[in-house]
Amino acid sequence: MNKQSPNISVTQLGNYFAGSQKTKERIVRSRKYYKADKFLSNRYNTVKSAVIRYMIDASHDSAIFEKARVKILERPIDTEWKANDTKNSIDALNILEKNLDKFFKPFLKFQARRCVVPEKSIKMYLVEVGLNPEIILFDKDSNKIVGAIKLIFIKSKRLTRQSGELATVLVREHLIKVHKQDILVNNCIVVDVFSRIIFCPPDQEIYRYYKRILKNTCLEFIQLWNRV
Repeated sequence: MNKQSPNISVTQLGNYFAGSQKTKERIVRSRKYYKADKFLSNRYNTVKSAVIRYMIDASHDSAIFEKARVKILERPIDTEWKANDTKNSIDALNILEKNLDKFFKPFLKFQARRCVVPEKSIKMYLVEVGLNPEIILFDKDSNKIVGAIKLIFIKSKRLTRQSGELATVLVREHLIKVHKQDILVNNCIVVDVFSRIIFCPPDQEIYRYYKRILKNTCLEFIQLWNRV
């Protein structure tokens, strides 16, 4: 028997919003009957940790990525899933290491830390949305929150513009509520690692549009959740 409460990752919410009815039903079923922890996966954990350590490290030493590569290659590979995970993790590390300036240089002037529990998910109209930004950025002098970085790992296809922008809007709005501070729009980004694309929150008109449609999207999600 299914015991999951309505939940969805922020990336899937963007795909749900832009998807066909068949796509929406597939997404709901994948969340409703998901057997593992709702928003947690071992996949890419070592890669994510390398990025976090790189951002936190005062010298931003790229050797951190080589250490992560060694750690990944030392894992025993006794299943097809582990073999695939190793290959994808190494591919992701290579991309990140080659694109450090493109992805992260504008944010090295800030203090970085890991996302903490209150920042990981938000409850919206009875739907729990997993946000999990990997990195939270703070001003070094004032210690005020100034931004966030979320990494997306999708090997099979490119993250859509709507999905990427919607994710930035949700992360920014949630962190503003948690910290009760404004956050500069351009400092809240989503990085589609395999596609090498950076998403920022959209202009004000589109930003307001995303905020308006979130309620209807979540209410529709609840209705479909109760039917499938």
